[in-house]
Amino acid sequence: METNDIEIEVLSKEEKRENRRQRRIRNQRIAYISLILTVILLIAALVGGIVFFKYQIEEKKQQELEEQIAESEIEDFTEDILNATEEEVMEENSGDNTMGSTEYTDEMVLDEVVEAVISEMTLEEKVAGLFIVTPESITGVSQAVQAGEGTRTALEKYPVGGLIYFQKNIQSEEQVKKMVENSRAFSKYPLFIAADESLGESSQLASYGINLNFVSMANATEGNGATVCIKGFPYGNTESNEKQNGLAVIDKSLEELKRAEIVSYVNAIANGVDMIMVGHMSLPQVVGDNTSITMSKEVISDLLRAELGYNGVVITDAMNISAITEYYGADEVAIRAFKAGADMVLMPENFETAYKGVIAAVQEGTISEERINDSLKRVFRIKYADRVIE
Repeated sequence: METNDIEIEVLSKEEKRENRRQRRIRNQRIAYISLILTVILLIAALVGGIVFFKYQIEEKKQQELEEQIAESEIEDFTEDILNATEEEVMEENSGDNTMGSTEYTDEMVLDEVVEAVISEMTLEEKVAGLFIVTPESITGVSQAVQAGEGTRTALEKYPVGGLIYFQKNIQSEEQVKKMVENSRAFSKYPLFIAADESLGESSQLASYGINLNFVSMANATEGNGATVCIKGFPYGNTESNEKQNGLAVIDKSLEELKRAEIVSYVNAIANGVDMIMVGHMSLPQVVGDNTSITMSKEVISDLLRAELGYNGVVITDAMNISAITEYYGADEVAIRAFKAGADMVLMPENFETAYKGVIAAVQEGTISEERINDSLKRVFRIKYADRVIE
């Protein structure tokens, strides 16, 4: 019995050693297989990464090519009109002046160019060109800090007259420069890139590519190459005035205004200011009620245009303030502003509603297309001036 017990014990030890050896072999095999699989996965990931990276590069190249083509088409469109107009002018100037030919001035060429551009536009393009809006209002994003495919698509659908930036759109100088550059490249027609003076000095804004500065009368200086729009016509700053329904009430007669506040605007007009913003205020003694004068024919057409002789661009103050939106729809305020004589509407509460409302008003005869053309001519005279007048 003792001998058998020893044999069994020896066999058990040998079996255990064999089992351990088999486990080692099995573990080694598993390790080798895991290593091989890991290598395969790494190779696959590397190849996939290379393919993805290559795809990303190709996609970026394609996007850049499309942007270049779009920009080239826009430039070709403008150049074709400019060249065609210049050829017509040269032909007329080459005629015999003794027979009544007209010697064209730069101003006359500019008028010809503007007329030619407008003649090629659809009603929808014309109407869109009379709005300055935030980039968010046409792209649908909550905070625009770049101009990419969404901006391109939006500007193709809505070729607005301008985009206005605020502090939330500014992250760095290079970032905003790129955003401005892309936005301009995507636009079929010259684009106002606007900012309020609260965003910085005009020289700083100019470095960003801002080409339209909204400034108060007190700060109305040279725009460093940008178009200057003087705010607050006809009274200026209304912060300290009594408010009614959210609007400052200026309880002065027209004669009182002419002797005081309007004088500065008369001087600005004499100096050739390109754009004037009609402020959100009520002038009950002038208009007869407390509605905002941004929709007042008495102030825009009768006073600013006819009496003061202003032929530049008239733009409304921002139409998204509660004093306006609580009482009028976005389409109604835009229609009323254009009928009153405004050339551009700034920041309606809902751009698409305002835009479609104005188009419908033209189609129904509430506003004539000639009226839309007149405003667009004033806007385009600013935008195309640097391309014609040297």
